[in-house]
Amino acid sequence: MKTSVLAVLALAVVICGCTHHMEVTNLKDYAVKPTEGPRIDVALASFKGSTPQDDICFGYVVEGLRSHPHVNQVRINWDAAVSEQGFRPSHATTLNLKSSFSGSGANFPITFPGFLVFACAWNGYVYRANIDAAISAKPIETAQNEFSKLGNAALKEAKADVKMPFRLRHCSFNRGFWSGTGWWFPGWGIHTIVVGGIFTGYDRRATADFNTAMKHEFGAYTAEKIVQTLLQGKAAEFAKLKAAPAQ
Repeated sequence: MKTSVLAVLALAVVICGCTHHMEVTNLKDYAVKPTEGPRIDVALASFKGSTPQDDICFGYVVEGLRSHPHVNQVRINWDAAVSEQGFRPSHATTLNLKSSFSGSGANFPITFPGFLVFACAWNGYVYRANIDAAISAKPIETAQNEFSKLGNAALKEAKADVKMPFRLRHCSFNRGFWSGTGWWFPGWGIHTIVVGGIFTGYDRRATADFNTAMKHEFGAYTAEKIVQTLLQGKAAEFAKLKAAPAQ
């Protein structure tokens, strides 16, 4: 009886212990100090990505813009033909996002023979996430006319392409379970050679945890890139014009 209880406890440790919480090992690369200055209005075109992940990332960027100290207000799918008191953007801004995920050949040895030392638990499986952002800011005609009428140089069109690679470490319960079966399936764990080959691919179960881990930094970083792009187009100068008292 005592032996059976110990066996059950050992099995529970193997199954439940082989998980690894999400780590984004290069997340600090996306920690930014936001630019400050005259608060600008941002007119951002609506976006429908090719995957649900693209749309989720777009939402994080909108949150980042709304909390940015250089931004006054943000409107999505704003119509320049419809006037709105207190909202005067200088540019029509578009943001296109494309995200992708991949696994790693390093996951094979993590599974076999790594199951012997529970490598998936203390190291995690290795994944990559890549998010590419294409930013474009085009002057709005009415803003351009207003800006130029006062003798200012013309507002500029500005663009930026931003590539954001992320390095992930994670092990889901599912993968941890199958890695752990090397300890108690018949065959001395030889079947984990096949399992290891499968696990070189990406585990979609990691995506939700990745989003939770990176959403603040990614949103703030991309929002800063949008603000910098608008500043290249002279959005700050237009914001100062708006704030100037009437003569």
